[in-house]
Amino acid sequence: MEPCTFVICSHQKESNEKAIDYLYRRLIEASFILDENNPDLIIILGGDGSFLHAVHDYDFTGRFLLINTGHLGFFSDYELKGLEDCVNDIINKEDTYEQLPLFRAEYLNKNHLFLSDLTLLSEKTTELSLFIDDQYLTKSRCSGIVVASPIGSTGFINSLNSPVILKSDIEIYQYSLLAPVFNRLYPNSISRGIISQKQNLFINVNDGRNNCILDGIKYDSNFDGEITISLSDRKLSLIHFKDSDNLLRISKAINLKEE
Repeated sequence: MEPCTFVICSHQKESNEKAIDYLYRRLIEASFILDENNPDLIIILGGDGSFLHAVHDYDFTGRFLLINTGHLGFFSDYELKGLEDCVNDIINKEDTYEQLPLFRAEYLNKNHLFLSDLTLLSEKTTELSLFIDDQYLTKSRCSGIVVASPIGSTGFINSLNSPVILKSDIEIYQYSLLAPVFNRLYPNSISRGIISQKQNLFINVNDGRNNCILDGIKYDSNFDGEITISLSDRKLSLIHFKDSDNLLRISKAINLKEE
């Protein structure tokens, strides 16, 4: 790729010190310019949690590359043992980048973006009313709700028996209630659903002590009120030097083998 401004992020700087020093030296020798404030290329050494923290820290702006030093490495094309190959690819190959959809959560007169999922988690049961655009959908007493983008379908929401979305560019998203009750007061709650990205999901939080968590990062506590979820017009740029798409990521993550 053409030399550009860059930064290296790592939550385990001590254990990754040699790798970080190697990256800095090689890239600066290749005329890349260190810029910690407005980098064009953001390289993360860590796992998927480190990656999600970095995209929030840099407001989803720039091109992101994860070198996996964690466990799953869902967003990564490279492992730490392939660091030299990764650096050579950055310096010598033409890059491509994948545009991943971002979603907007509007509440408390603020707008937040998320890539993977939003979780509303209550310390006790909470009553939620859901609307699609202006049309009432369902009401439930539950422990919260998870709203996931296509790229987030392999995460928390999948453990709630929601389906895995194989294509990251499919124009849907989904929600699943957490531990909904079923009794005479709430007999017919629609506990999960798939929504067109052209539609907004409106969540009315009627009570409870709720934590609002975006991409695994807690943003607000003791929340109640209204949340509107919608597709943002912004996208996240995930950089690649190898063939990659969401199906390949899923296959790697769950260790599918070719027949």
